[in-house]
Amino acid sequence: MKKICVFTALILIFAGAIPFVTATNVSLNLNNCTSTTWAIGSKATSLWTFSSANTSYFNVTNDGNVAEDINIEVSDEGASWTVNATGGPDADKFAIIASIDSFATNVTLSDSYQELKDNLAQMDDQGFDMAFCTPSATSTNAEQSITIRLQAVEHS
Repeated sequence: MKKICVFTALILIFAGAIPFVTATNVSLNLNNCTSTTWAIGSKATSLWTFSSANTSYFNVTNDGNVAEDINIEVSDEGASWTVNATGGPDADKFAIIASIDSFATNVTLSDSYQELKDNLAQMDDQGFDMAFCTPSATSTNAEQSITIRLQAVEHS
């Protein structure tokens, strides 16, 4: 018995330049920070606590290959307190803001992404600070933990 192997080759001939596709890499890196966590500690009700007084406490780098918009949100999953997206404290509701310009302008965080920085160039850094306000009243004395998420989106 003989075995037969069939081989088919497809040869493409381009007249002119060969087209190249450059992949878009949208990526960010939280680095050069004082910390990637922020332990606030025990605080009185309705008290604002700032991450830093003089220098940016957090720093994000666009390590992708395109300009990016940096967005930020807060998650209160598993916490007894919830975020108050209107920016002030309330019963069992905390407030949290972020700023890239020493709180001259603020981004009020909510459970959906808000723009923190528009058009961050490739390999550029952006420092930012945060401020947290405890609820005006609380029904729990348990430790609370929240998560802050950053998102990079290609700038359009």
